[in-house]
Amino acid sequence: MAWRPSEGVWTLNGFTGLRLDRDARLRRNEAQLARLLAGPDTRILPMWGSLHWVGTSEPWRLALCAPEVQGLLEAADCPVYLGRAKEVPLFAASVKDEGLVARLAQQGNWCELRQVAAVLPADQAALLAYARALVLWHQASRFCGRCGRPTASAEGGHARRCTGCDQALFPRIDPAVIGLVHGPQRCLLGRHRAWPKGMYSALAGFVEPGEALEQALAREVEEETGVQVLECRYHSSQPWPFPASLMVGFLARALETPLAVDPQELEEARWFSRDELAAGLRAGALQLPPPVSIAFRLVEDWFDQEANSPLSAVVSHQEAKP
Repeated sequence: MAWRPSEGVWTLNGFTGLRLDRDARLRRNEAQLARLLAGPDTRILPMWGSLHWVGTSEPWRLALCAPEVQGLLEAADCPVYLGRAKEVPLFAASVKDEGLVARLAQQGNWCELRQVAAVLPADQAALLAYARALVLWHQASRFCGRCGRPTASAEGGHARRCTGCDQALFPRIDPAVIGLVHGPQRCLLGRHRAWPKGMYSALAGFVEPGEALEQALAREVEEETGVQVLECRYHSSQPWPFPASLMVGFLARALETPLAVDPQELEEARWFSRDELAAGLRAGALQLPPPVSIAFRLVEDWFDQEANSPLSAVVSHQEAKP
């Protein structure tokens, strides 16, 4: 959650609006899980590689009952028990059969989460993010890093266990820091070469061993731009399943000093005033990350503290242009 000073309310970041009983106690009961998986009320969220199945009409349909995906569960090596939504059991499973992939494509679309997150209700986007993180982790964790033997799904898909040395493996989460660095009047944004033209964002990087979160942010900012962070305060966090990050967001104060950009890290970095941001967005010369991202929320909270109109209104104006 994030505190919005301009509104005096707490709001949720993207992918955090999941209203679900994760039902952790049931995960260790294999017999009960098997009965639940075959139950008539159970719903299954299909994935194909990194793609989610989404129905074509609103309200968006994300899950299917077992008869609609006949053969899916037999072929899936690790149906993942997600929990219960309004007492409805939910599983995620990876589609292996090409015929089933084609049949489901006639009833909906196979979509990347980034493509659909902005149009889905917040709780549905969060549910897909949860399923994506677990399914992709299973795909990447089929062998033990200690002895090299195959691993098998356990605890309803929330763990894997090595068939050789019995080591328990748990879903990977990579902590990363992201900070909106600002001085008295301007904020610091950077861009990577691979990003769309004109896109800038807050600075971010992964936490290294032996670092506190605040230390990691200060290091990343200085490495990428030469700017020294004077102080930072926690803003909010966001699961970011691309593929397994947990973004920890900060607002960081710094002096508006000249920049020494590391070309290996960034293509460009700039100090932006609120007026420059608004003008660039309205003209289409500047883009920010999508509103579902914590990066946008960091910029938005800083911008809205002193702007004449909220950043959401400026972005809406930009999106309305032909």
